[in-house]
This record gives sequence, structure tokens and C-alpha cells, in this order.
Amino acid sequence: MARAFWTAVTGTELSELRGDRDEFTTLVPPPDADASVKVQGVDSGAGGARLDFSVRAEDMATS
Repeated sequence: MARAFWTAVTGTELSELRGDRDEFTTLVPPPDADASVKVQGVDSGAGGARLDFSVRAEDMATS
């Protein structure tokens, strides 16, 4: 369910699952974009997933 949600809202596709328990995947963007979200499923705690976002320094706002 979470995989379908995140691919729909980000316009991505899932990479092959990785890890001993298939707990890692990447949300693969269209060919003209950089991979930016990696997902790790977790067995315990709230949420059941951990998202790692990658951003470029030039995309971050400065104050």
C-alpha cells in the first residue's frame, strides 16, 4: 500500500527490492531527473517506513 502511494505522489517507479529482507528500494524518477528518494521498510515503530531524501545544495533556500 505505501509503495503504491509513494510512487503515485512522486511520479516514480520502484527499483528492485534490496537487502536481506527486501527492505530497501529507490523511487526511480523519469529519465530526465535524478534519483532522490530511497525507502527502507521497518518492522517496528510508527509508520513502517523510513524515507531518505537527497537534495542538491543549489536547490536549498539560503537566508
